[in-house]
Formats: sequence, structure tokens, C-alpha cells
Amino acid sequence: MFTSCRCKVFEGAHKTEAFTQLNAYNHIPTLEDGEFSMGESNAICRYLALKYKPELYPPTELELCGKIDFAMDVWAFEIDKLHAQVVYPVGFAEYYKHPEDLAAAVEAYIAALDKWGKTFLGSGKFVLGDKLSIADFKVETLTLRLYSHTPCDYLCS
Repeated sequence: MFTSCRCKVFEGAHKTEAFTQLNAYNHIPTLEDGEFSMGESNAICRYLALKYKPELYPPTELELCGKIDFAMDVWAFEIDKLHAQVVYPVGFAEYYKHPEDLAAAVEAYIAALDKWGKTFLGSGKFVLGDKLSIADFKVETLTLRLYSHTPCDYLCS
């Protein structure tokens, strides 16, 4: 059973001594699994899949793991920063400001999403075609929640 806890980042909850014991870098997300804790979303996805749902990151199929890692890393290093520029100021205006050229930022964000989709989804539903993987959970956090059924529905069922 997984339990999600919201960390009150804007109140500094991730800077407490208790949180620092879980993740010395004070980053969100952080996972606590029994006596073990770790940070970084891609590493957390791999850990959870390998421990609880290895079919989402099949360790004996190196090419599939490579494709999954590639998709997640591109998302983390290319899409997330653009998402933060365009979307965060909408929900967190007191903490984030839009770039001076918002139209250019939106255009770059859309282009990056389009390129990611063409590169990793092609005509399939998921990164591995019709087979769900942890890469789809990575993307789900920003995109697929718009729909009624997400990869999280699969993991929790």
C-alpha cells in the first residue's frame, strides 16, 4: 500500500531535520519505504518498479529499460524546466513569475512536448506502445491526469 504525503514546501517542510534525514538534498519527491529512503523521481520510479511491479521496468530486457530511461531523462531535463516556466506561475504566482516573453516560452514548451511525443509515443498509447512502463508514470504527473484513467489506476488496482 502506498501513501502519498504532501510536503508543505512553501512553508519549508522539506528543510526540517526530519526531512533531511530522509533526503540529505531536501528535494521533492522523496520516498520512505520502511527503513529505506531516497530521492529523485526517476530513481524512485525504478526502485518501486523493481521492488513491486518489475513488469513496468523489466530488468532482463535491457533495450526496453534503455528506452524507458531515455524517455524519463529527456522528460526530466527538457520538459520539466519548460513546464515550470509556463505552468507554475499560474498556480503559484507569489513564488513563480512567467518569463518576459511568455509567448515564446509557451511555443517552446509545446514544441518540446510535441517532439517528446513523436520520439517516444509514435502511434502508441505508452512509451512501450501498448505496454505500460514507469516512463508513463513520470509523464502522468504532468499530463495524463487530465483523463479519468491514468497509469496510477493500474498500479493501485
